[in-house]
Amino acid sequence: MKFSFSLPTIRHPERKDPYEETWALARIAEEEGFDTATIGHHHFLPGNQSDPLTFMATVAARTSTLRVGTGIFLLPVHNPVRVAEQVATIDQISGGRVSLGVGTGWWPLEYQVHGSDYRERGARMEEALQILRHAWTRTDAPFEGRFWRFPALTVHPRPVQDPHPPLWVAGVVDAAVDRAARLGDAWLC
Repeated sequence: MKFSFSLPTIRHPERKDPYEETWALARIAEEEGFDTATIGHHHFLPGNQSDPLTFMATVAARTSTLRVGTGIFLLPVHNPVRVAEQVATIDQISGGRVSLGVGTGWWPLEYQVHGSDYRERGARMEEALQILRHAWTRTDAPFEGRFWRFPALTVHPRPVQDPHPPLWVAGVVDAAVDRAARLGDAWLC
């Protein structure tokens, strides 16, 4: 049995290393045999991570066996090619210890500010998941979709994990569960 936990982001802005308690918790969890630490994602809410991918990279660099993942990352509001590059970089830094948990979120403001339409979040999520797999498993391949299109390209660095880092798809409504079954490697509920 594997145990995972949501890593709290304890922040003391007055300290030289404002997240030192969080790093200590990650090391303790690793020493105690936890498998994965997950980090949430929201913009414009105090106490939430607006950049969980950078945060995961720092946790991965401070540990040696603990997997890092998002629980969840708001994929539909971000450019999926950029996310593919960032997650592949974390996969390299961690030696293959990253998972990407994605979800659509619930707050229209996050979509508005990032130039996405909240009403299209399901369709944007599906296309972004296709792009992640495409970017991680193909080379010199173009993509033409409803929301994103790009010419033939190869994402570098390439992920360590084969064929790619696990994609955990979150949601509790029927459409999200179906999406997880079709496009994900695991379901986050």
